[in-house]
Amino acid sequence: FGELGRDFNENEFKQNNVNLFPSFHLRYIADEKNTISLAASRRINRPPAKGMAPFLYRRHQEIFEMGDPLLEPEYSWNADITYNRYLDLHSFSLTGFLRSASNAIYRVNRLDYNLANPGGVLFRTYTNAGNQLAAGGELGFNLFFFNKLKIFTGGSLYRFSVESNENLFGDQSRNSSINWDAKANLSLAIIDPLAITLDYSYVSKSVTPQGESLPLQMLNIALNYSPNRFNGWRFHAKVLDIIGTNQTGGYIKATEGLTSLLRRGYVYDYEGRIVEFGVTYTFNYRDQKKQPRRIIGTEFF
Repeated sequence: FGELGRDFNENEFKQNNVNLFPSFHLRYIADEKNTISLAASRRINRPPAKGMAPFLYRRHQEIFEMGDPLLEPEYSWNADITYNRYLDLHSFSLTGFLRSASNAIYRVNRLDYNLANPGGVLFRTYTNAGNQLAAGGELGFNLFFFNKLKIFTGGSLYRFSVESNENLFGDQSRNSSINWDAKANLSLAIIDPLAITLDYSYVSKSVTPQGESLPLQMLNIALNYSPNRFNGWRFHAKVLDIIGTNQTGGYIKATEGLTSLLRRGYVYDYEGRIVEFGVTYTFNYRDQKKQPRRIIGTEFF
């Protein structure tokens, strides 16, 4: 099975790394209504256990899957500059950002004719597929009306590119797309302390090292009850995906030079709504109404 991934005879996997993860944040308050923030940081994203499990298993008749215990972490740099403007009870922010990642972890696919079906099967594994770069901007608004209605709306637009290395069929390629996303959150205080929250999100399609993903949109609704007599307690009921759009998918393809090796479309349709009930308690509870207002967008981006 050496051609499929790591040697099954290997039983020790070690990685010794010494890294620095600096961060920088600078905030300039021009006046009570205008602030500018500058931030930069280096981060690490360690691979999931599923992607590192070196066990070959069969998903179904056409697909086998195996992880790679020698996956390396992703390393990323993030830099952004944000302008915040307060307009009485309302506020908005405008952010420009640059994000890069090396050793990006992706699930990759290829054909194999040595397993099961003589006509070939799709073999999936995880690998550090290459590098990512995203550059663009975000815009967000916080609006307050009648002390009962709170609305957040915002989105981002950016250019995304991913460069795959020789781990993908020995073929190096570079894909790019213009991506965008939008998000809205509406919270209405019906009668104190009962509130209803409606949130919507949309993520556009995007390129991957081996193809393209489908867009995704979701609409959720929740009821929140925070009784004044029991400080710190919060009760909620949620209905997720109320319009039935929780569907992910796309297509994968692979080439070697000018030769097309495979192309396969896929869709995962998560039918059925999800209903959640929950109770939370906050220790050292302090009334949020007495807290200073936060910079817009901290909860959403």
